[in-house]
Amino acid sequence: MVLRVSPATFIGRVQELDEFRGVLANARLVTLTGTAGIGKTRMAIEVAGQVRRAFPEGVWFVPLADLEPAAGREALAAAAMAALGIDDRSSGAPEDTLLDFLRDRHLLLVLDNCEHVLQASAALAADILTVASDVRILATSRESLGIAGERTHVLPPLPLPEPGRPYELRELLRIESVRLLVERAQDVDARFTITEQDVADVAQLCSQLDGLPLAIELAATRLRSMSVGQMVERLEDRFSLLAAGDRSALPRQSSLRALIDWSYNLCAPRTRLVWTRLTVFPATLDCHAAEAVCGFGEIAPEEVFDHLDRLVAQSVLLTERSGGTIRYRLPTTLREYAVEYLEDPAALLTLRQRLRDHLLLKASATIASWAGSAQRGALTELGADHPSVESALGWSLATEGEREQGLRLATKFRYHWLLGGHLAVGRGWLERFLNVVTEASPSRGEALWTVAWVALIQGDRIGALGHLRDLAAIAKELEDPALATHVSHWTALHAAFSGDVEDSLPGLRRAVEGHRTQQDVSLELTASFQLAYALVNADHVAEALELCSQAADVAEPLGECFNHAWLLWVTGLGLWRTGELDAAEQSVGAALAIERDFQDRLCIALSVALLSFITTSRGEYQRAAELADLAEHVCAVTGTCLEAYGPRLRADADACAQVIASQLGARPSIGAWSWSGSGIPVAEVIDRALGIEGSGRPDQTLLRTQQLPMTARELEVARLVAEGLSNRQVAQRLVLSARTVDGHVQRILGKLGVSTRTGIATWILEHADDVGRT
Repeated sequence: MVLRVSPATFIGRVQELDEFRGVLANARLVTLTGTAGIGKTRMAIEVAGQVRRAFPEGVWFVPLADLEPAAGREALAAAAMAALGIDDRSSGAPEDTLLDFLRDRHLLLVLDNCEHVLQASAALAADILTVASDVRILATSRESLGIAGERTHVLPPLPLPEPGRPYELRELLRIESVRLLVERAQDVDARFTITEQDVADVAQLCSQLDGLPLAIELAATRLRSMSVGQMVERLEDRFSLLAAGDRSALPRQSSLRALIDWSYNLCAPRTRLVWTRLTVFPATLDCHAAEAVCGFGEIAPEEVFDHLDRLVAQSVLLTERSGGTIRYRLPTTLREYAVEYLEDPAALLTLRQRLRDHLLLKASATIASWAGSAQRGALTELGADHPSVESALGWSLATEGEREQGLRLATKFRYHWLLGGHLAVGRGWLERFLNVVTEASPSRGEALWTVAWVALIQGDRIGALGHLRDLAAIAKELEDPALATHVSHWTALHAAFSGDVEDSLPGLRRAVEGHRTQQDVSLELTASFQLAYALVNADHVAEALELCSQAADVAEPLGECFNHAWLLWVTGLGLWRTGELDAAEQSVGAALAIERDFQDRLCIALSVALLSFITTSRGEYQRAAELADLAEHVCAVTGTCLEAYGPRLRADADACAQVIASQLGARPSIGAWSWSGSGIPVAEVIDRALGIEGSGRPDQTLLRTQQLPMTARELEVARLVAEGLSNRQVAQRLVLSARTVDGHVQRILGKLGVSTRTGIATWILEHADDVGRT
């Protein structure tokens, strides 16, 4: 994912920031190490934000905390690809796709939380550094990766008050650990303040917390309901007891554990039990998942939400808002802590089964209601569950008696694999389960046609053919009419993608009729657009257009996105082939309008390619060249190519490229456009493809905005700072709170990579022309 600067202000560490920037400037791999809770991730984000202008293709954040400890390079590469926005539709290994993508890039990768996957992180980092000479890596880990060329930077605790020294209030507030405590406490309760009478207690509290940002922030949440003195009273005995109980533990670890012990013991027994049960989730979860997995035994499902609410209030659970939904995250440290209370193997077995079965039920419901208006929301939810799915699949595969259910889960998540950019990962799980679940069954048959579909989209026709032969044998053995329909469907699609379009038509016709008989509207529509595509390539365009029209009449009232967009694309292709350029463009535009929300990048790539064909036929060669380059770019990001859809489409693209080259010479590159790395905003791709800016060229205002790495509000603040106004004066001028302006100034300093207000003023002067035009 693109690096996102935290909305919370970054407190202190000016010297460490300067040192770390210097280390990063002189080494291709820098690992930031330190104990749990020391703030490694936050420091890495701050430094990366300050140096982002040195990396033309961006700074990309790769979170690894959700991976299982046994994860290998393939899983790490898949995580990196997801963060970079690479929709993996290739047939190769994820690490090969990742390395190919990074080979000529100039960017910074932030690999966060490597300690539990240390060997795989080290191996992947070494491969990246070997292959991609302009890629730099910033890693966070509790220990170094241990590979050649690595520079390690140890992050110390925040500065603390000196024990026994009397402080004046103003002097105390300059100490970074105290500043963090006060600011975070004010975030929770704006009325919080400290007085001269609190000085000794504040100094003692920060000392007891050993300068650990996480410990300080957890403590700050309690200051809404008790005084600093009361907190010191409660913490002191526990810390002494813990130190006496485990003299081998580091003081910082003891302090953090004592604080979490205290938070844990503040919870009611049933709330603690929910906290413990939540440890089965490796990443985020929603309320329904919590109720389904944690609501059993002494806790009824309808009681779970109240316990979630208490855990949120006590800063144990974090909340993440996306659209109209809220998901919960148990921080890694708190999850690891609670795991120790889940010692009963039977309890853990029950939780893993319940998590897997909940995900299976959810995915099955998605399949059952797929031909409807909820497709995009369903895909978003399935994507958010990806870490839990991989955890459930890994456990099912390793556990005797659970593999059949694991195979069903991998199969029912097919639209996540197919449309969510995880083709290689999904195919890997399906094939691993198929290797161990060998008995002929409807579940195995469903998995076989699913994995064959994945392989065909990847362009691996040989691999797909092997799975289709196994599918045919099972369909015959079981005498299953639904599986027989799938044999016809995917075998015919294999022929169509191989160029044998006439031979594919009877099988695709049988597939449409078979799915209709079985009342599977979604697959009937899928087979319909695939049949129409084969008909267009066989030059039966009129029949193809009639079929698309009939199928669209079914899809549109349902609010269906996936098949409807492809039907419009096939319609556009057929109309272009018959020379109806305006109608073809209108049809492709309608497909892209659907994709603005649905975001199937493969359909977007092929739609942009088709627009390049249309504009070539119109003689608009400059525009056609730009569209062709854009289509190739989106294809590369998705990890696929036009060849996967058969030789005719590739021949169309090559013929248009020859015409463009004969008219323009060398094709212009989109390198001058506003794309960077793989972070292509889908709406912007579609706007450019449709020429919404007017000329079809990059909008110069957009380019200028990218050169000014600030929001409009931040730019206003920066201008006033450059005029010499204080933060309070800026707040008065813009009618904002002083705290809001403080946050803006901190973010501006980070974005510009400067440490003083003079630096902001200098930057404004240097960019006066661009600033004046915005």
